[in-house]
Amino acid sequence: MANVKVSPRFRRLCNQFASILGGEHEIDPGPVCFVSRSRNLKATILGRRTTSPLVRYQLFSFESLDSSGRALCLGETALFQNQANRLIE
Repeated sequence: MANVKVSPRFRRLCNQFASILGGEHEIDPGPVCFVSRSRNLKATILGRRTTSPLVRYQLFSFESLDSSGRALCLGETALFQNQANRLIE
């Protein structure tokens, strides 16, 4: 975890966020709570097997926490084609 000064509340929220998502977390300057989660996928793209971290990892963050508890939340993940419609619906 980066050595960033944050409130105990922010640190607790980041720990809970990582626990809910089942990933590893770090706190970056900002502060930004960053969570990564590795998946063990057997994926192919255009018929070629890939082990790229861009496919294997899910990334999530929150930052800019305001006094009412709202934050800017971001996420990135790769999907299989058969999962795309379920995500969009």
